[in-house]
Amino acid sequence: MTTAAAGETRRATLRAPLGITAFRRLLAALAVSIAGDWLYNVALLVFVFDSTRSAGWVGATTILRLVPYVLLGGAGGALADRYDRRTVMVVSDVVRGLLMLLLAALAWRSGPVIAALLIAFLSTTAGTPYAPAVSATLPVVVPEDDLAAANTLTTTVEHVAIILGPAAGGLLLLVGPPAVAFSLNGLSFLLSALTVLTVRVPARTAATETEPGMLRRMADGARALRESSVAAALAGCMMVASAIYGMETVLLVLVSETRLGTGPNGIGYLLAGVGLGGVLAAGMTPRLADSPRAFVPLLAGVFAMGLPLAILAVVTSPLVAFLLMTLQGMGNIVIDVVAVTTLQRTLPPRLTAGIFGIIRSLYIGATLIGALLAPLLVNVASLRAGLLVAGVVLPCLALLALPALRSVDVTARRRVAELAPVVRHLEGLPVFFGVPRPSLEELAASVTTEEVAAGTLVVREGEPSHDLYVVVRGDLDVVSSGESGLVPVVVNTLHAGDYFGEIGLLEGIPRTASVRARTECSLERIDGRVFLDVVNRTPSFSGTLFDGVVGRLARTHPTYQPRRTVEVAP
Repeated sequence: MTTAAAGETRRATLRAPLGITAFRRLLAALAVSIAGDWLYNVALLVFVFDSTRSAGWVGATTILRLVPYVLLGGAGGALADRYDRRTVMVVSDVVRGLLMLLLAALAWRSGPVIAALLIAFLSTTAGTPYAPAVSATLPVVVPEDDLAAANTLTTTVEHVAIILGPAAGGLLLLVGPPAVAFSLNGLSFLLSALTVLTVRVPARTAATETEPGMLRRMADGARALRESSVAAALAGCMMVASAIYGMETVLLVLVSETRLGTGPNGIGYLLAGVGLGGVLAAGMTPRLADSPRAFVPLLAGVFAMGLPLAILAVVTSPLVAFLLMTLQGMGNIVIDVVAVTTLQRTLPPRLTAGIFGIIRSLYIGATLIGALLAPLLVNVASLRAGLLVAGVVLPCLALLALPALRSVDVTARRRVAELAPVVRHLEGLPVFFGVPRPSLEELAASVTTEEVAAGTLVVREGEPSHDLYVVVRGDLDVVSSGESGLVPVVVNTLHAGDYFGEIGLLEGIPRTASVRARTECSLERIDGRVFLDVVNRTPSFSGTLFDGVVGRLARTHPTYQPRRTVEVAP
């Protein structure tokens, strides 16, 4: 492939998710929300410093803004799993918008700093479910093949905010007091909420079991994270990257002041380089996330984040420092996209938001640890020692995750080979047309092959619905008493390639018919929970299934109206 062709492929990849209206609106809402947050962050620090003239109060401001993510990230993620995720995002935006307008009113009246910090704490608390809800919603509105590109675009939005946010906040402070920025942030949250309301998200289909409560979801998410070596390894890499970021928030101020001669405000110049690097790397990250050995770019990203800080220990040129931070920004976006995409593809969908909430708590906690460790190292040793620890020692810790990531890669290749025959069979059936291969592999992994003798009753009318069946060989009769409840009659005959059992699963009701083997049969039994997970994130699959449900129910229960419809994003 020529260089031009490769570039066109990357551009086409990034354009693909932008063709989905639901994703475009979700991305726009995220962009508005993040941009407002950066305006607010700069203004809040200035407001606190102007009111107290104390660096300690400024540090306390940063800590109070981050602590809710550490303490309540898991609860926020569980909340996003328990309730409709679009509703969670809207409520989160509205609450934060009102709190920002309250903060603006307090700032206009020169109110007490402690009240401003309390409002900031409550605003962050209200925001804890937002990011996990976005991460868990992306696989629902974006096809599997475009997921890495979608994550790249959302991460790029954050990097652009790093460039434009502080600059815009600084400009606003030149023309008005911090209250102006707080007001604009409040309005931006309300605009974000209105945008999210226009996002059409496929409805989630529930199984017949009772929905677990918040504490149960948090426990399930923590257990899934603990038991998954790949999730734990990915979380570890993200925590290392976050600790590096936490250290650099302190170290870069000192580098700018003592080594580059650009003063403490020069940190904005260096952070702009980080944001620029993220934008420049956006085109290549989807392909890296889709790499069969994703652990290679992941670890490369960790070292790309750290080594520029180590080199800053001997650099005095602002231009060279800017270029080094641009490299760091490239590594940062690679870590985010590769880790998040891999997690989205490997975690149980019903627990995705909860696990992302826990991971968010962990890496925000790592950021706080880094921010506390940096001044300690500088005071005990030197600025150069702090830069070397952040740039060399911390990245080397990520190597501890290498065995787990490599074993996952080997296991994944072996698993793909073992599942290949079942996957080929499933993808050859019309009902599974359009289902991405990773989802087919997930279905195939749950398949149990059953040999059934002629006359065997496979499912009984009125029993709970647990699994989906695909006919590999043989014929079966579908028998139902229908709505009348009278003598059962044969309403359909199934052959190789047909399926049954989906109505009870999709509708959350008992079996509407019995299925009896007419001849000796071979069946593939698919776990109902896995089936519903795939349905919930594959709109085309959902639509095909529900069309079939309507037709089949018309034969046995003509007055029944299917209550679980799927609204496909345009």
